[in-house]
Amino acid sequence: MKNNNLGQRFINVGCGAHPIKGWINYDFNFFIFFSKVRIIREILNRLKCIPNGYKIFMDQVINENIKFANAGKHIPERDNSVNVIYSSHMLEHLDREETDVFLSESKRVLVPDGIIRIVVPDFEKLIENYQKNKNPQKFIDDSCLSGEKPKALLKKIQYLIQGHGWHFCMYNKTSIIALFKRHGFQNIRVIPAGETMIPFPEGLDLNVHENNSLYLEANI
Repeated sequence: MKNNNLGQRFINVGCGAHPIKGWINYDFNFFIFFSKVRIIREILNRLKCIPNGYKIFMDQVINENIKFANAGKHIPERDNSVNVIYSSHMLEHLDREETDVFLSESKRVLVPDGIIRIVVPDFEKLIENYQKNKNPQKFIDDSCLSGEKPKALLKKIQYLIQGHGWHFCMYNKTSIIALFKRHGFQNIRVIPAGETMIPFPEGLDLNVHENNSLYLEANI
């Protein structure tokens, strides 16, 4: 099955609550399963186990057909079948081993000359912000390097279902280029917000998280 980009297959990996219309949207979130089973959704709702904002996400799972995928283990696409992979603020949630798997899987599923576009927090911008405000806790919060452990029972249930959302790896321009080179990608470029080599980028936010992100595109 192709999506709507003139017969090409575009996938959005780690879409969260921001699926792209006309693309194949994947996310690693167990609420995807619960969204599709009405009785479970109703039970979780009554127990107040659905975090704020997740009701919208659960509706999107149905309306936009968001699919479940653990990109740190496997991308559920055939070899040489995908023209474009897009992933925004997902890579930093993977540990080093999972990152290697994701990039290997990306190479496997992309067609020759296929494009991968990655958006991640720019560690240098976070450092610049810290140098301005000198607030260590704000730096930790902005970097998502840790968070509060859940104490109440319902919060613990949410944590088990939803995960923690912390960042395991951080990148700057030099380190992310080196990572993609190590995995054999070609034409690696860090580009300004608003620019892309992706054909038919309709629906793609090219300026997402512009104030604290870097944008990389590469080919295989």
